[in-house]
Amino acid sequence: MSRKGRILVVDDTRTMRLKLAAAATALGHQCHSVGSGGEGLEYMRANPVDAVLLDVVMPEMDGFDVLRAMKSDPALRDIPVIVISSLDDTGSAVKAIELGAEDFLPKSFDAVIFRARVNTLLEKKYVRDAEVDYLKQVQKLARAAQILKIGNYNPSKLGLGEISQRHDALGDLARVFADAAQKVYERERRLRQSIKTLRGGFGLIVLGIIWGLVAPLSRMASGLEAHPFGMAFWVSLLSGVCCIAWSVAKGTVPKPREIPWGYFLAYALLGARGEHHLHHHRSGRIPRLCVCGPHAGRAAELVALRRSVARPRWCPGHTL
Repeated sequence: MSRKGRILVVDDTRTMRLKLAAAATALGHQCHSVGSGGEGLEYMRANPVDAVLLDVVMPEMDGFDVLRAMKSDPALRDIPVIVISSLDDTGSAVKAIELGAEDFLPKSFDAVIFRARVNTLLEKKYVRDAEVDYLKQVQKLARAAQILKIGNYNPSKLGLGEISQRHDALGDLARVFADAAQKVYERERRLRQSIKTLRGGFGLIVLGIIWGLVAPLSRMASGLEAHPFGMAFWVSLLSGVCCIAWSVAKGTVPKPREIPWGYFLAYALLGARGEHHLHHHRSGRIPRLCVCGPHAGRAAELVALRRSVARPRWCPGHTL
């Protein structure tokens, strides 16, 4: 047997513990010995064990009590046990087997029989462990199929990494599942990115249309009493409201403490100051563009008079 097992010897007699441990070690197995049933249970709960060599007759907690405790514990019930009994104590061996022991050995055992029974017990344990592990892998694959069925194709959510490492039919099936999920996930990711791009482009088009209304509305305002820069302000405000509504709809509105209020305030003041200077400059050069209302004609005459005084015309016979 190439695979080495971890064997626990539970016996209250030191001589018997040494004999059993020596026989197990001679077969190449790892062996640990304890002197009572309580110590054996504590060790099994704290350390992995492949097989137990258990004495039946022990003080305080005998072998039957240990077997009952093991079978009532889900973590210990699958550990195989060989009970050690005397040749004339067949009834105890039968009772122990009825309580869940796999086999029995007499205290005066033969080395060949010991090797055969221990190795056979370990082989059964390894086959059982492989079957349990295979069943768990099948259950994982079934859960992955359910995840795919509900439309979640994220490969990291399938949990097939460990199964894909197997070199059998189950591993091949897991790799097929993982590859198909990866392809669908990448396709969906590209589709979502395209949808986001289209939504962003549509939003930019809408905002561009709204912002483009500034110039025509300003020109329309030149024939009305409304100030053109005031009209531009309202169009800008409408654009801002549309941007905020878009952010609310997308769920990307920043928290108030994350908004750079100082930057926006400085930008608003700078823009207001710039508009004031622009209005003053343009009102002196193109009166009807920025001056409206009932006094627009009088203002134009005043500006024209100011131009004629500042730049006199040349007349024949007049020397400059």
